Amino acid sequence: MKYKATAIVSCFTAFFGMILGLNGCDVIDPADRLQNTTIVDSGSMRKVLLEDYTGFLCVNCPQAAEAASNILDIYKDKVIVISVHAGNQFAKPYGSKYTYDFRTPVGEALFPLFIGDAGQPNGTINRKKFDGSYAVYHTDWAAKVATELAVGKAGMTIQLKPEYDSTTKILTVATNVKYQNTGTADHKLAVYLIEDSIVFYQKDIRFTPNDRPDYLHRHVLRGAVGNYGEFGKQISAVAISAGSSFDDSFSVSFAGKDWKPSRCSVVAFVNDSQTYEVLQTEDAKVTIK
Repeated sequence: MKYKATAIVSCFTAFFGMILGLNGCDVIDPADRLQNTTIVDSGSMRKVLLEDYTGFLCVNCPQAAEAASNILDIYKDKVIVISVHAGNQFAKPYGSKYTYDFRTPVGEALFPLFIGDAGQPNGTINRKKFDGSYAVYHTDWAAKVATELAVGKAGMTIQLKPEYDSTTKILTVATNVKYQNTGTADHKLAVYLIEDSIVFYQKDIRFTPNDRPDYLHRHVLRGAVGNYGEFGKQISAVAISAGSSFDDSFSVSFAGKDWKPSRCSVVAFVNDSQTYEVLQTEDAKVTIK
C-alpha cells in the first residue's frame, strides 16, 4: 500500500446554499484541513462529529465520502469527519485486490450499535438519534450537521497536544477538558487515531470497471488511543461543576504498524455514556519529534 497527498476539492455552493443558506466555499488541501498548531483548543462553540461508516467493497460509499468532503469545504474546522471501515459485507478483505484490512476493534464495536441493518453508506451525526435512528443516510448529512451546529455553545472546551516520538514509536496525547457548564459522571473522553490520504482499492459504481486502484481514502479510523474502549475514559467519578478542568494523557504504540505519523491526526470527543451523544469534539495533527 502506498501513500500520497493530493488536493481534493469541490464547491457545490449553489446546492448547499439552497439547503444551508451559505454562499461561499474555499479550496482546501486535505493535508492542511487539520489544524497544525502544537496545541489545539476547541473553544466554546460546539463542533460536529460526522462518522462515515464505509467499506472498500461498497460501490456507493465514494458518493458518501464526497458528501462529507463538501460539508468540510463549507464548514471547515466546525465539522470533523471519521471514516469507519466496518462490517463483513463491505469492509472484509476479499480476493486478490482488496487484501488490506482497514477494520478496527473500535469500528467493529460501534457498527452494530449505530448502523446495523441500515448498512452502508450511512453515518452518524454526533451519535444522536434522528427520527428514532442513529443511522443517517449521506444525502441527509448536510441538513443534520446544520441542525447540530445551530446548538451553539457546547458547555466545555477540549485542548489537545499530540506528540509522536520517532525513537520509541509512541504517540502521546495530552488532553484538557474545561467545563463552562455543569456535567455528569456519565461523561467520557475518547481519543481516536486517524490517518489521512491512504491510496488503495475502492469499488465505485460510477466507474467501469468499478475497481479504482488509486482511490484516496480520507480520515481513516486506525483505533482508539489508550485502552479505554470505543467510548473512552470517564472524566469524573462525580458530578462536574462549572469551571472544573481535567488534565489527562493517552498513548498508543505505532510499533509493528504501517501507520504513517506524518499523515495522522487525533480526534477527541466528550460523549455521554448513557445516551452516546457527542457533546464536543476536536482534532489535531500529530507533531513528530
